[in-house]
Parts: sequence; C-alpha cells; structure tokens
Amino acid sequence: MRTNYILKSVLTLAFFTGSLFSFQLKGEVVQVGDIAYNLNDELQTAETAVLPDGAKYSGVLVIPASIEAGGKNYAVVKIGDGSLRDAPGLTSVVIPEGLKTIGNSSFASCTGITSIILPSSVNSIEDWAFYGCSAMTSINIPSGITTIGEHTFQNSGLTSITLPSTVTSLKTCAFQDAAALASINLENVTEIGAYSLLGTAITSATIGNVFSIKSEAFKNCTQLADVNFTGSVSIIEDWAFQNSGINSLVLPEGMLSLGSSFPDCANLSSVTIPKSIKILKDWTFSSTAMEEMNVSWDAPQSVTVAENAFGNVTGTPEWKVPANLKSLYGEIWNGFPVVSVNPTGIEFVSGVNTTVYYADGVLNLSNLLGHNVSVVSIDGRVITRFQVTSENAKISLSLSSGIYLLYVADANKQTAIKFIAK
Repeated sequence: MRTNYILKSVLTLAFFTGSLFSFQLKGEVVQVGDIAYNLNDELQTAETAVLPDGAKYSGVLVIPASIEAGGKNYAVVKIGDGSLRDAPGLTSVVIPEGLKTIGNSSFASCTGITSIILPSSVNSIEDWAFYGCSAMTSINIPSGITTIGEHTFQNSGLTSITLPSTVTSLKTCAFQDAAALASINLENVTEIGAYSLLGTAITSATIGNVFSIKSEAFKNCTQLADVNFTGSVSIIEDWAFQNSGINSLVLPEGMLSLGSSFPDCANLSSVTIPKSIKILKDWTFSSTAMEEMNVSWDAPQSVTVAENAFGNVTGTPEWKVPANLKSLYGEIWNGFPVVSVNPTGIEFVSGVNTTVYYADGVLNLSNLLGHNVSVVSIDGRVITRFQVTSENAKISLSLSSGIYLLYVADANKQTAIKFIAK
C-alpha cells in the first residue's frame, strides 16, 4: 500500500502542483495544501519541509496543528530546519499551539515577516532560526525557552524583546547587529556569549549572576549608557564592552578576572574597581574620558596595573582611595594622583535635599523622584539598585544591622548618603 501511494502521489504532483491536493514524495515528504512536511511514521509527527523544485513560501502561511496523510494523522511539532528560509515573499506565519520546536535556520532571511507570535508550547528555538529577518520588529519568547541560540536573531529588525525568567543563556552572536534592538532584560541570564549583543541599540543593561561575559558581547553598543551589576560576575573578557556608551561603572566585588574590557568607551569617566581584581591589563580602560578610579586595595603592592591600562584617556584620572589607606599609595600611584575619600571610595557630595531612613524592613526616601539609587554596604557590596518612582518612596528591603550608603546619581555627580539599619 505504501509503494502504491508513493507512485500515485508522484503522478499527482505532475498535474496538480500548487493545488490543495495531498501527495507524498520520496524521502517521506508530503504536501498538504500549500505546505510541505517531513513525516515521522514511528512517532506520527510532522515538521514543515522545503517546497519541491525550488519553490518558495509566500503570503500568509497558516500552519495546522495536525495533518492527514495516507490515512494517518500526524501532529505538526516543528518548523523544520531551513524549511521556510530565504522566502522574501512570506509576510506572516500563524504557528499552532502544540508545535514545540523552531528549527535551525527555519526562518532565516525571511525579510518580509514583520512579527511572529509563538505559542506557549514552543520550548526550543534553534540556532540561526530568525537570522536576517530584517523587517521583524517583534516576537514573544515562551516561558519554556531556556536558551537563545547562536545567531538566532542576528541582523534581525527587533526593536525590543522580553525574555522570560527561564532564559538563562545567550549564545554566540544571539542578537549581533540587531541594530534597532533598544531594550532587552538580562536579569536572569547567567551566560552572555561572545558577540551576543554586539552592535545593538540597547540603552541600559541590568546584569545579575553571570559567570562570564564573553568577548565583544556588548561591543559597539554606543547607546548603552547604564550598566548595573546586581549579582556576582566572575569574568569580563577582552573587548566585552569596547566602544559602548557607558558613563560610569561600578564593578561587583568578587570578580575573578577583568580583561581589556572597556577600551574606546568615550563617555566613561568613573569606575569603581573591586578589591578582588588584582590585575588591570593593557587597554582595559584606554581611550576613555576617565577622571576617577575608586579603589580600596589594602595591599596595593600586590596589584598589577599595566602600562597602557589607562592609555590615551581624555580625562585627568585620579585614584580615589579610603582615607585610612592613602598612606599605602602615596601622592602618586601608577602614574596618577591619589585622593583621599570616604571608606567606600565615593566622595560625599552635598546638595541633595532628601530624607533617608530604614525601619521595619522598609527603606523610606523623600524628594528623590526619578533618581537612580544604589544601596551599598559599608564594605562596598551593592545590595540593590532601582529608580525612585514617587516623591515619598517606601522600598521593601531586608537589611542586617549596620551602616549603609545610598548612592544617588544624576547627570552630573553621584551623591552618597549614609543611613543606619538597626
């Protein structure tokens, strides 16, 4: 029966190409309506396939949840690898609930698609899936997705994307040169691959617990003015933020390695370097606008600062060190003047008319509407960062007893306000 069905289907193809007839080709490929499918008889599943004779999909494509072929029902579970690629006339695709996988290169270079809605059943988006979809400005990512694969949205037209908390990994080139991408949430991402956001238009990045930020991950993100580290970061590799728009930077305590990570950041004027970093490599902060380097090494003789770590800076850099440590540095250290500041390395600046107090698990703030603030322990650990959204803000926050600093940032300076948690 199978052989007869195949022969009959091949004959049907000769006379009814492009019609709504169902036929089966060699290699377990069938066409139902306008869509070709690969079949898996054992699992009774189907995935979309390339059209025969070089034909390309076009217009609006509605993929069914199941198809019938040869008297059997097959659940459609995948957009097959490369099956819809290079189809500039394809303008829209309706994907059914129940489909699980967006295959490798499946929509690559489909330049006519403007948006995609993925059903909640999708749990895998494979490498290159939406590469070169230059008109695609939006897509939703279902909560079953854990990884944005290699080159998945490279050269796409995305303007913003919301990652569910399940996404923990951005692979190599995931969003590279998605030049219109201005917004992405990274708080739950633990792996930021090489080139993953290179050349995007993102303006801010909040980064949680990441073991490694790979080489050139944020390179050429010229609109990226604000980077906040809310968790631990072990390694920032070479060129990771090269030529980005960062203005100031507080690196998290506990970092193991800092590469030549921030060269050519023309707006970068202030950096806080954690005690855990013992080596500053050549070009780490070269060609920046560096004015102040906040450090608190209690054994500066054990720290290596390469000759060109701050090469070709346009500012007039100063080391800002805690008052009780200044004698260890002297007046000049590694080529720059040393200035004594408060124990956290940030100068107290007067002029903020605000009230700050902590009681019963609530941080109370007044007159800071619109300001970006950071709560930092006296030993320099960043507890949290947030933007104040009301004149009299009440922020739920669990703090152990001790002295803390509230950093208040505006366009010109950073103010440190001391408060006590009892």
